[in-house]
Amino acid sequence: MHEAALAGTIALRWRDARRAGLLGHPRLRVRGAHHEPSAFDAAVRLHLAIVAPDLDGEALEIVHLAVARLCSGCGGQFTAEGPGAACPECGGAALPGAMDEEIELDWLDASAV
Repeated sequence: MHEAALAGTIALRWRDARRAGLLGHPRLRVRGAHHEPSAFDAAVRLHLAIVAPDLDGEALEIVHLAVARLCSGCGGQFTAEGPGAACPECGGAALPGAMDEEIELDWLDASAV
């Protein structure tokens, strides 16, 4: 699972930010994850708790951005956050996407929290 490596990177950047005096928390923006959003979030937080028990993994904000999906029923295009989304027109399942996963880590300062 790449979530373990991702958690290690988050922990490293989070500790660097603390040393630099930043008081906020990281935000992970995810587009096109290969899991259901809740499963991805749980895996990242679990690995973060393992590699960085000193950090509050629940403070990590994870935002899943919508991506374009094709409907298996009507063939229409719609936007959805996760791979299990249903078409708003006919209720058909979204076809698996060929899109690569994109992950961006940014920092929210304490005033944005």
